[in-house]
Amino acid sequence: MITNEDLPAIGAIFVAGMAPPIVVALSVHDVLSLYLTGRQFASLGAAAFALLAWVLLEARDIDRANFLVASLVLPWIGVVGVLFVALTLGEHPVGFQYLFGEFEDLGAYAAFYTIAGVVAVGLLRGVERFARRDGWSPAPLTVAVGLVAVLVLGSAASGAYVTIAASSASISDVEADVIDRRSNYETDGTGLVVVVEGEPTELRLVVTAPDGTTAIERLSAEDLQDGRITVELEYWRFDAPLRAGTYEVELSALTGVTVDRTTYTIETEPTPSLRQVEVVPADDEFDVDVPADATVRDPTGTDAVRIVTVIANEGDAPGRFATRLMTGDGEYVTVQDIVIEPDQSGVNVVGLSDEDVERVHRESDGELEVEVIFDGEVVTTETVTLPETDSE
Repeated sequence: MITNEDLPAIGAIFVAGMAPPIVVALSVHDVLSLYLTGRQFASLGAAAFALLAWVLLEARDIDRANFLVASLVLPWIGVVGVLFVALTLGEHPVGFQYLFGEFEDLGAYAAFYTIAGVVAVGLLRGVERFARRDGWSPAPLTVAVGLVAVLVLGSAASGAYVTIAASSASISDVEADVIDRRSNYETDGTGLVVVVEGEPTELRLVVTAPDGTTAIERLSAEDLQDGRITVELEYWRFDAPLRAGTYEVELSALTGVTVDRTTYTIETEPTPSLRQVEVVPADDEFDVDVPADATVRDPTGTDAVRIVTVIANEGDAPGRFATRLMTGDGEYVTVQDIVIEPDQSGVNVVGLSDEDVERVHRESDGELEVEVIFDGEVVTTETVTLPETDSE
């Protein structure tokens, strides 16, 4: 049974050991997740707690048996408290989900700290027994503090080494570009392409958009085996598509020390304009006024009618634009995306089946609203009339 005299001190030790990993996960989970899973990070926190508890047990007059019993009980009470807070909050922060993404993670967290408490007592008694048996002169507290100091100094030396190794890395180029998804089923994406050069080492790339949202990418030594890597950050890594404004690009070592930084500015955001709309029967060729190298998206199919739109991107960055077809009464028919580079035109060919055409005639006398959309907003609209199908 834990005595009243020991309970406050033991409780404080467990709070001091179990709370920091949760606070750190809530604060920098986006960085931690690049290197460790939630359980791996929790196990490291428990290992650090074992060393802390060992030192405190040596330094303070706390009954070891009481601490051992507390190790079997208090971590589980702690996770019950965490679960209660989680249920009360309802919506869980991303950092909380990183550490406790599944219900089993709560049990694992408690188990790690139970084991850590037992290990701390085991280390304490093991060193004392060794000292008594061999007449070793250093006090057990000296051994505990010395080991912690060695680990801290070793971590500092390792941090200095990786920082120096990363200091030669640099950001050689940043550009807003089209990102090839290499798939026949998806349109290409848009985003920032960052080129990093340097010796093989561990690096971290952080890009901050004008609205303050960030995209973080881990670059491993293997990634830099050739001394150069191209990092593609698609627009969905931020809260919005590429926008006008300045993007801050920062390259840092594993320790968080910045080794290079630069900025990239988009003067004008992707801006679509509808240049031409044609209604083309299935068996006819369409003729549009675009350069020979214009992007064309024309999925094959057995369509009764095709709506051919020519869209120009008047911005300074590539944009993903949608051609959406609506009946005259505002009922949705279909939509299709196309990615167009800055100062270029694209041809988006959207097919309609016999059933679609019949529906438009039935609901709005054949009138169809052709909308061009960027980032969920309708930019421009034009009305066309569909021909009747043979079945009509």
